[in-house]
Amino acid sequence: MKPTIEQICAAFHRGANSAFKLNSEWSGGEWLNAAPEYLLTTKVCEAIGKLDGSHYVSLEYSTEATVDEAGVRGRGPLPWDMRPDGKIDILVWNGTPKPRGIIEIKSQNFGFSKLASDVRRIEKIMGRNSSIKFGGVGVYLDRGRESRKRTAKETLANALKNLEKSFSKRSKCQWRTFPSKMHGDDKDAWATLFAVTEG
Repeated sequence: MKPTIEQICAAFHRGANSAFKLNSEWSGGEWLNAAPEYLLTTKVCEAIGKLDGSHYVSLEYSTEATVDEAGVRGRGPLPWDMRPDGKIDILVWNGTPKPRGIIEIKSQNFGFSKLASDVRRIEKIMGRNSSIKFGGVGVYLDRGRESRKRTAKETLANALKNLEKSFSKRSKCQWRTFPSKMHGDDKDAWATLFAVTEG
């Protein structure tokens, strides 16, 4: 039995928490935005790989190979917005030679514009007759207190809300968002968000 989207989402949040704690231990208290993004990617991949029925997962898998194995290659070269020379952060397999899902990971403090190219690529790969049945974007973000009037958690809540709104406006695919609870205090706060679309 394959893991559900909800189980994969929960695994993302567990992996992000694990990456945060590990980086904090190693660095003497630094937050995850100070760590290389691959730490977050690796811990999320590990958490998904432990799910019952997940079969196996791949890190940094070739976009070109993903398109071929998902059965969505058309004639001619791949479009530029698929970033054919790039890599898929996490590829989730079916237990067959066909991939089931693609996940992009971002450890960032910016808005949707920094995610847009990954979102477009996921939507392209999840084309007609693709074996890819879901695409996900997992984001870590943190905020500090910006003024006396707004706490860090209020600023972070606004950032999460803006991300969710941007995903809800996508017209090519319908996206659902799953934010974590917020961690930290009024001075500094962090959270994660998993956005997913299903084909």
